[in-house]
Amino acid sequence: MNQEEAIEFTDRLVFNNTGKHLTNIQRHIIQNCWHKRTKYDEMADILSYEPQHVKNEGASLWKIISKEMGKNVNKSNFQQALEKHNSSITSNNLAFQFNQILLTEPEPSVICSFLRDNPKIIQNIFNTDRNSYICYACSLNSQMLDVCVGNYQPTTAEMKWNITLLRPVSGDIITSVDRQISEINNLRIWCDENLENVRESLPGFKPNFFCDIVAGRRNTLSQEIRVKFKSINEMLGFRVRTYDWLLDKATSLSTLN
Repeated sequence: MNQEEAIEFTDRLVFNNTGKHLTNIQRHIIQNCWHKRTKYDEMADILSYEPQHVKNEGASLWKIISKEMGKNVNKSNFQQALEKHNSSITSNNLAFQFNQILLTEPEPSVICSFLRDNPKIIQNIFNTDRNSYICYACSLNSQMLDVCVGNYQPTTAEMKWNITLLRPVSGDIITSVDRQISEINNLRIWCDENLENVRESLPGFKPNFFCDIVAGRRNTLSQEIRVKFKSINEMLGFRVRTYDWLLDKATSLSTLN
């Protein structure tokens, strides 16, 4: 990672957190810290700003970067932290690509397409084998099911189904998840009444399927959302995950190859 890549990466982190790009002062701070020039007084002289103002800008910048990266980052360890992060994520090109997509906060359909084009992620999550059935963007009663996975259970000679729904990466996550739970409960009733038709698309399907709802990023969840997720995860048949769950699975593939 070079200086320009570090600025570009940091700009994405700041934009993801604040909706704004790096200021000129913040860019200057990054450039200097990247080259181990960490004295705010010297930076202020070059920029013709008061040292305290530059220091405040730096403090705000490190706080945002630390929150986004999930670790303490400051002017002294900035370069080391970014290079270590870059090394860990680029060690697995698949995870790197996925992370780049998530940073743009895309529509769920974009993420679904990526998962379909890179099936190893879902295969790794659900331990699928040659007897498993995987369907992407499957529609049932006008409800779009992003990923449907059926694993054959030899003991019972039945299929065990898991549905994964991809919700927004950011925005009003609580409302979106609540709406999804209501829709899935209604879908279970519909599937029970139309089971024969459903099984034409999803062999051995049962209305008591398990549902994973994926929404948000770990480092941006408010306490309110965390409490909400915890209450949902205590419900029967549902579990809420962040997109970092999928990213972690993509990253772990590097240790399996």
